[in-house]
Amino acid sequence: MSEGFGDTTVEISLCLTNGMADPNSTHFSVYPNPTTGNVQIIDLPLGEKYVIQVFDAHGKICYTSKLEDSNSVVDLNNLSSGLYILKLSGKSGVRYGKVIKQ
Repeated sequence: MSEGFGDTTVEISLCLTNGMADPNSTHFSVYPNPTTGNVQIIDLPLGEKYVIQVFDAHGKICYTSKLEDSNSVVDLNNLSSGLYILKLSGKSGVRYGKVIKQ
């Protein structure tokens, strides 16, 4: 049996340590999620540069790159299937997200 998932865009907000989202923070979206290869990181603030790091479930860095556009493509084709944590570091702070590689 097969189920359709429709829109697979995931919006990720910066959360404070108390678990509540900061209403003044910006967000980013990861599409598609889950993915079989490339993902797009979209909705980043214009004019801000980021460093993205992708970590596996063991905390090992699997990918690092600079993002200089508000809509960037991240190549996950060389990674094995599994759950990965995204860390985006920029002048406005650090944001975390997750992506599933099928």
